[in-house]
Amino acid sequence: MSNKNILVVGPAKTGTTIISKTIQHSLTNAGYHLEPKNVLFFENKELASSASPQVVKIIFEHWNNKPRMRNAIIHNEAQLKFNKVIAIQRDPRDELISRLLYIALPYTISKGYDEKFIKAWTQLWKIKESNPAAMSIKSLIAAYNRLTQSNFMAYLKGAQEYHGFLNAHQRRIYTFSYEDFIQGNNQGLEDHLGFKLTQERSVDDLGRTVRSCASNNWKKYFSPEDIEYFKGELGVILADMGYTDWSLTPVKSLNPEHCSQYISRLVQEYAIKPAKCA
Repeated sequence: MSNKNILVVGPAKTGTTIISKTIQHSLTNAGYHLEPKNVLFFENKELASSASPQVVKIIFEHWNNKPRMRNAIIHNEAQLKFNKVIAIQRDPRDELISRLLYIALPYTISKGYDEKFIKAWTQLWKIKESNPAAMSIKSLIAAYNRLTQSNFMAYLKGAQEYHGFLNAHQRRIYTFSYEDFIQGNNQGLEDHLGFKLTQERSVDDLGRTVRSCASNNWKKYFSPEDIEYFKGELGVILADMGYTDWSLTPVKSLNPEHCSQYISRLVQEYAIKPAKCA
């Protein structure tokens, strides 16, 4: 096997794309594989015997119905084996906001373009943009659930499951935070990988996944009501992950490019050229 095959795993909207692409760009002639969901991919003998390094990115929750297979892949029990497994960690509060803004795309892919839903959903975000204090994230989630007849709060269970996964596999995986990547604190990851990371941050044709490329967004988006609720739901996990700050940074407005315009762009791009949800 190549001594530089690398597996990157993390929940959706935690920076897995930009970090895995940066790792690929840092290697010579490296292959890149986006979110395989079938174990047959990892049993490909030709790929497993390739002399070129392979960088594979998987989304944690895509494998929730196949946890044993996910574990087998991580522990090199499949044909395609990995020298390094990198698990991405991001502040669950920022992850939640990114998911909430991105979710219109997977909803559209699943249900088809729904003009009434898109109009209502973007209008709610326009209200949030113009006066962040007027609408809590918790109330936006409740509105999304009403509009789509779904349960976005299931995200909380997913955050708990991933936290348990990181603890259970800490001897095999190297956990790297999105916040460190954004701040350029890559020395630990570079030491673990055994090579320097390029400054190239291109994600090729996956640009739709990029929103603000920032950390601590939750401080501007959350309200006191959100702090009370999410501290109760996630406080213990967050503290264990090293996120202990719950102070807000109130702002008068939010950037529409990161909110309502981002939602519109995602859906419009899909309508013009259907794309996979990455």
